[in-house]
Amino acid sequence: MRVVAAVNATLDSGLKVGSLFEAPAIAQLALRVGGDGGGRGPLAAGARPDVVPLSFAQSRLWFLDQLHGPAPVYHMAVALRLRGRLDADALGAALGDVVARHESLRTLFVAPEGCLSSWWWTLSEPTSAGRSLMPPGGRPAGWKRRSAPRPVTRLT
Repeated sequence: MRVVAAVNATLDSGLKVGSLFEAPAIAQLALRVGGDGGGRGPLAAGARPDVVPLSFAQSRLWFLDQLHGPAPVYHMAVALRLRGRLDADALGAALGDVVARHESLRTLFVAPEGCLSSWWWTLSEPTSAGRSLMPPGGRPAGWKRRSAPRPVTRLT
C-alpha cells in the first residue's frame, strides 16, 4: 500500500493496490500507470502581470550596475575555431532562437516612478544575439580581449 501511495502521490496517477499483483514487474506496472488516463493535464502558460518585482539576485545586479556603471564582470568571451564553410545566417538564426526561448536573455531592469521591476521584450524580427564574427586569419586571444569589456545593453 505504501508503494501505491508513493506512486500515486509522485506521478499523480490512480493506481490501485490490485495492480501490484496483476502486474508484478516494473515494466508492466509502468504501462498501467501511464495508461490509466489519470495524471496531470498539459502545462499552460499563466497570465503575466504587468509589473514583476526583481528577485534578490536581480536587485543586486542592478544595484552594482548603478554603483559602478556597466562592467563586464559576468561576460564570458568565447572564440571558436570552425573548419569548413560557415553559414553565418543559419548560425545567427540558431542563436536568435535561443534568445527567443529564454526570457532571461531578453530581460531589462526598469524603474518607472521609482518602482524597480523587470520587463521582457518580444522579438519581432531575428536578432544577431550578440554575436560578432572574427575575420578569417584573426587572432582569437586579441579578439576575446577586445570583445569582453563591451557592455551588453540589448541583444538586437
